[in-house]
Amino acid sequence: MQAALEPAFSVPAEWRGAGTLERMAAVRTGLCQSDFRGAAEAITLGERIEDFTAEASAQRLGSTPPLAIDP
Repeated sequence: MQAALEPAFSVPAEWRGAGTLERMAAVRTGLCQSDFRGAAEAITLGERIEDFTAEASAQRLGSTPPLAIDP
């Protein structure tokens, strides 16, 4: 499964849109099912997905200019 996700993992953080993040979250949820729970590959892939999502979230938070407040 990890090989199938390599193209998604190579997308730069600033290009990771909501759709991509939602699909990756769905994969992460699937890895938490009892069939995969405790499998080293599932744990590693799940951590990689979490990092992928965190990088995208950090990019979005850092790219928003502060709001100007009129006195």
